[in-house]
Amino acid sequence: MEDLHRGDPRALGPYRLLAVLTAAGGERRYLAHGARGTSGHVEFTLVQGESTDSLALLRAVAGPGFVACADAAPDADPPWFVCGYVPSLTLAEVRGLLYGGLPEAAVRGIGAELAGALARLHALGAAHGAVTPDAVLLGAGGARLVRPRGTGAAADDVAALAAVLEDAAGGRPPDGDLLARCRQEDPALRPSAAELAAHWAGGGSYALPARLVGALAREAESALEREASAPVPQPAPRRAEGEAAADDAGARVTGTASRRALLAAAGGLVLGAGGVTGWVLARGGTEALTSPGARPAPAASVRVPRGTAPPALWRYEAKSGRAITAHITVGAEEVVCVPEPPLLTAVHLDTGEVLWRREDFAERTPVVPIAGQIVTVRSDKFSGLSLRTGEDLWTEPMSVMGGRGRLVLVGAFLDPERLIYHAALPEGGSLATHQPYVVAVGAADREERWKLKVRYGAPGGIEVTDLPDLGDRCHVLERRHPRGVRIYGIDGRTGRKHWERVHDWPEELSGLGYDPYSEQLVEVFQGRLRAAPVEAKAPAWSLDLYEQPDGPSRGANTEQGPRAKGVPDPLYYVAGPHQTVHAIDLARRREHWRHPLGVEPERDEVTRQVIPPWIRITSSGRTLLVGHRAGVVALDARTGREHWRFAVAHPADGYRVHTWGRRALVVNGQAVYALPVT
Repeated sequence: MEDLHRGDPRALGPYRLLAVLTAAGGERRYLAHGARGTSGHVEFTLVQGESTDSLALLRAVAGPGFVACADAAPDADPPWFVCGYVPSLTLAEVRGLLYGGLPEAAVRGIGAELAGALARLHALGAAHGAVTPDAVLLGAGGARLVRPRGTGAAADDVAALAAVLEDAAGGRPPDGDLLARCRQEDPALRPSAAELAAHWAGGGSYALPARLVGALAREAESALEREASAPVPQPAPRRAEGEAAADDAGARVTGTASRRALLAAAGGLVLGAGGVTGWVLARGGTEALTSPGARPAPAASVRVPRGTAPPALWRYEAKSGRAITAHITVGAEEVVCVPEPPLLTAVHLDTGEVLWRREDFAERTPVVPIAGQIVTVRSDKFSGLSLRTGEDLWTEPMSVMGGRGRLVLVGAFLDPERLIYHAALPEGGSLATHQPYVVAVGAADREERWKLKVRYGAPGGIEVTDLPDLGDRCHVLERRHPRGVRIYGIDGRTGRKHWERVHDWPEELSGLGYDPYSEQLVEVFQGRLRAAPVEAKAPAWSLDLYEQPDGPSRGANTEQGPRAKGVPDPLYYVAGPHQTVHAIDLARRREHWRHPLGVEPERDEVTRQVIPPWIRITSSGRTLLVGHRAGVVALDARTGREHWRFAVAHPADGYRVHTWGRRALVVNGQAVYALPVT
């Protein structure tokens, strides 16, 4: 449901138009206010093309499975007709929401309803002529066809119905053999609509998926909101005596579509959708539940109702049969690298197409896509793979102090020169005998550009932070033992060290972060955020965010907002084990907003530690994505307001999110889902 557009009429006949509904059967529809001062809603449709005969046919075939025409003006300019408002989505919209398709029971039930409606129409010697996914409206009370065109033949309607049901099922329809008969090349061999209705009769009521229920309830809620702001209708002009009956029917329809009826319809969504209760009328909730399918949603753009997650562009299922636990990465040419040991799979970011797969990927092997290749470390040697084909490009050791180093990849620097950072110890060396290095290597020629000797940190305790908005500047963070951190400010291109500082902290650090914009070190420990400017030697200020939950936990996850266009003063985000997200303004040293997720915490199956939510921000800086035990929540990064939720019907514990450009990659168990984001 959308606001009226500039070119839309505001009133036609005795009806005030309130909002634009999704076009159905190629015809523009509106939510309208009832005639002669009644408070009800109606669906108001502008008729395209021939109208008189088809509207008469719609009235003649009135009953289950068809929209009910209550008022019409076939000779008006433009012609229109009216039926009672029922919160509905077209099947085309439903397929955009449920990329796995509707459950089998729902598909059979819809088939029975539509086949019965077509059988009544065919018994009149007419055909529908426009049975398509966008000509079927699905609501809590069942499926309805829009007005028939009266063209074609009955056998054509049967073939079209089979195609609609196959699409509604996500390409995996029940009774496939029967639907295949419906598409026989010889129309005489196709079953009749009456035979189809008899085949599916007796199936009883069917449940709608929870995500669809939530979308329908929001349509009803939106209609109620429109009613509150609707203008008072003017008295209808006197009409010819022959039209009085139609007037009376219109008044009856609008009377039954009152606010009470809409509330009852919304309640029916709750009670009639497989036991989904309560949450559908509340903002938030679990409305994003959906059933994943074997093929992605259609590429055509569909309108997604407010508060509902955008339809997934594609889904990839791990072929290794194991959960995807390593980080997935995205490289040039929009290639997604999915580590699923012993496999490494490359998938196209936009389509989900598998580009290549290798079967020699070791556990915990690092992957850094850079400069059209994938750089990994194997047996203390660097290897380069083609990002496009997965083929080996090169393998060679890296020299450190004249020997082969023990290597740990710690990052990649794209500008002004493509560099790979790694931490290294000389071959056979240890922290007791040698100090480690951070080494920068050219991605193209694998030549060493510079190396920085660090003092205490083991290779796994060193981080490199690039500052793309600040020229060539780069920071190296070295964790000290037993606590604290040493930070180096260097030139990322030459390795020249500008300064070096040591920070002491009260406790051993476990989740140190760095905000490059305010140039502060940030640590969240037992619910308290502590921060220190790089020129300080200890924490300078702190905020109490939450009470530490009982039992062990993994601390908190953090995310730094980008300095994107139109995003002033990027915020710093914290997601703790108490399942609440906090946005911190580090420059002003205050909490900007917080958003409780309202879910039970996830615990590690072995250690029983509480796992904090996974958070990632989009490159635009506008949307914060939060993955937790029950799904993914999209929040407005500046206000914390919830946009939508996403979940699958049979999830593994925990959702992780990665972002790249205008895509979010959601990992749950063995599956990766790609969602469009802003």
